Amino acid sequence: MTRIRRIYERRKKVEQHLPEASQVIRASLIERYTVCGKPSCRCSKGNLHGPYYYLSITYPKGKKEMVYVSTSQKKKVEEFIANYQRYKKGLEEISRINIELIKGQKPLKKRG
Repeated sequence: MTRIRRIYERRKKVEQHLPEASQVIRASLIERYTVCGKPSCRCSKGNLHGPYYYLSITYPKGKKEMVYVSTSQKKKVEEFIANYQRYKKGLEEISRINIELIKGQKPLKKRG
């Protein structure tokens, strides 16, 4: 097998291990605890309400959004965030492989 062929095979292997794009979220999962403000509540003595989970999303130009995540959704959201990290890492590897391929291929001769 030629060197170029091995590089193509390596790229194919990385592609096959990418998570489905529909299963990714680019965000952070935040855990928060709150104080309700009632003087007689347990939270006034330090036993805070929570945890409550939120997706923290930063958009281009610095716009931020927080989206509530129920306890029942938490595991799936964590999986989607991990998938995003794997997807991003895989795309970086594919980009490096593509650069390797461009460097390894001879330019086409000009016609004319």
